[in-house]
Amino acid sequence: MRKYLIVGLVILGAILVLFGADLFRREPATIDDQVPEGSVEASEAEKRTLDTSGPVQLEFPNLRGSVTIKTGEPGTVVVTAIRRASGADDESARRELELVTSEITPSPGRLVLATKIDTGRWPFTRSAAGKHVDYQLVVQEGSGVIVTNGVGSVKINGLKEGVTVTGPKVDVSLTNVNGGIKVRVDLGQIRVDGGGGGLELSTRQGSISAGKVGGKALTVIGNENISLLDGEIVGDVKVSSQSGDIKILRIHGKSVTADVTKGSIDIEETTADGALTATTKEGGISLTRTNAETLEATTSSGPIDLSETQGAMDLSTNNGGVSLWRATPRSLRVSATDAVYFSGLFSPLGQHSIATSSGDIAVYVAKESSLKLDASSSDGVSVDPMITLKGGSSGDKHLQASINDGMAPLTLSTKKGSIRIQTGEPRFFPR
Repeated sequence: MRKYLIVGLVILGAILVLFGADLFRREPATIDDQVPEGSVEASEAEKRTLDTSGPVQLEFPNLRGSVTIKTGEPGTVVVTAIRRASGADDESARRELELVTSEITPSPGRLVLATKIDTGRWPFTRSAAGKHVDYQLVVQEGSGVIVTNGVGSVKINGLKEGVTVTGPKVDVSLTNVNGGIKVRVDLGQIRVDGGGGGLELSTRQGSISAGKVGGKALTVIGNENISLLDGEIVGDVKVSSQSGDIKILRIHGKSVTADVTKGSIDIEETTADGALTATTKEGGISLTRTNAETLEATTSSGPIDLSETQGAMDLSTNNGGVSLWRATPRSLRVSATDAVYFSGLFSPLGQHSIATSSGDIAVYVAKESSLKLDASSSDGVSVDPMITLKGGSSGDKHLQASINDGMAPLTLSTKKGSIRIQTGEPRFFPR
């Protein structure tokens, strides 16, 4: 007898080693298949009104379902918990519903709302699909929310003590939420319309949009399109995406950084007290009416287009051209592989250089501009007759000359193409 017991224990141990926790894993509920096709849903709602002495911290551990929160009168919390389950018919759906429970546990300043789904024990486990609890709450505006290990959706309007949401699969929609926002999900869309106290938004799969935001810092990490609109940030703004476009409009921060592996970057009416940096490995960069102490745009493949920008500029593309319209660089360095176009005013206090390996260079300046010019081109350098040169002649392949007092150093170079220096302002730049 003892011999068979030992053999059985050895076999059980081998099974555990080979399969481990997979034998005891419980299947989580999902967002998309809560009511499988052809099934019947059973539901049961419970409504409770709880008296409170003030704002409360709402906690949703292991969320399976939806959370909808709006603000109401102080001193009470109104909770409606709707349990849901599905089955092949009404009778089986009611049986499945008995496996779904909602535990509401109040304590001073805290309210825990826990969803529990009985999936049985191995080897007699049951699926959790189609079983969940939807919560609807009316709370005092000074309340805060913590959602952990969530699967479902979270929609909150008007809270002032911050929101934290984590989980493998959660869609998050927040409106007028202050006190700080932290969202970190593996899968799900994130939308914020009015948020204060600083924001940290992250999803591995899903788009992110945030508008009318403020606080100490703004950090956004995604894998798809990211859109930021109207923000006043005291600290740094950091935005990154693996594969998706980044659009930033009317944002101010201590610094602004946009980084995407595969996608374009579009930044408009945005200012940085320090550095504004845009980097993409595959995609174009567009900066419109931006102002920063230092401005850096780098792409491995794609054009760089700037319009009405200010700052010390460093622009580089390994496969594309560069255009600057109405630019006022304190200093400028351009490195490109295609045509480069510039119109604006060079600061006399900085060094300026434009170089391309293949393509024309066209520079449009006011006839009163003061430049110390060093231009070299395989096809020659032409200068508008309205501009008076000192020390060289239009048509030279290597022109070193002064324009007016020669105060702003400007170096132009193209290995294959022409260089034109003209007065006035173009209506548009060709591409």
